Amino acid sequence: MIHQDHITVLREISDEFKICFGSACIAVSGSVASNTHTIDSDIDILVIESSIKQSFQLVFPYHNIKINVLCFHPGYIKSKDFYDLKKWLYSYNVIAIDYILAAVAIYDPLNMLEEFKADIRSLLEIKKISSLTLVRELLGKTNEIITFLSKNEDGITGYRNYINAVDGFVACWFLNNNLYLEEKGKYNFAFEYIKKHDSEFFNLLTNCFPIIPSKTDSLKSLRKYFEDIYESI
Repeated sequence: MIHQDHITVLREISDEFKICFGSACIAVSGSVASNTHTIDSDIDILVIESSIKQSFQLVFPYHNIKINVLCFHPGYIKSKDFYDLKKWLYSYNVIAIDYILAAVAIYDPLNMLEEFKADIRSLLEIKKISSLTLVRELLGKTNEIITFLSKNEDGITGYRNYINAVDGFVACWFLNNNLYLEEKGKYNFAFEYIKKHDSEFFNLLTNCFPIIPSKTDSLKSLRKYFEDIYESI
């Protein structure tokens, strides 16, 4: 059943965006774009406009419907610096990418949506071709963190670095297996996803908790897991 309230709300919000961003691409994604939404569905909106200098997300309620808006500059992917681009390449959460690729234009006078999608597809090709290189780079970064933590660093910074190292190893696993979290909700269950596919790696991950930044043996075990796969690392 199609809920007209969602369509009405989408039209109202889109009209407001047209006023704010005269030449913007305004698109809808998710279940509303595919006409499969229910009364409890969010409305997922994509805005691409040249005056947007930094990507950001807006989440707010409107008429008891959750509105989720992703905003980008049209050259976002092409203009990303090396570090930020690598974050997209490393990530095992591709929900935002699917969000963009599934978007349907509501208003797009400059035809920005298709070009933006083409940039995303190019990025995915780089990720596919360069997965081994990305794994090696990530393992290098996690090794630097382990060395840093071995100096008995404590406090908030120590915890943050430890979590970054664990997340880096998780990203390596997803890259190595060419797997991604593509659906809403799955991002919070990465460990469950790994448990289903690789019990050995899952057990190594669970040994990393509770977090004690100065104790790096569990992180080193994760590193060895990948060293056994890539002997030259």
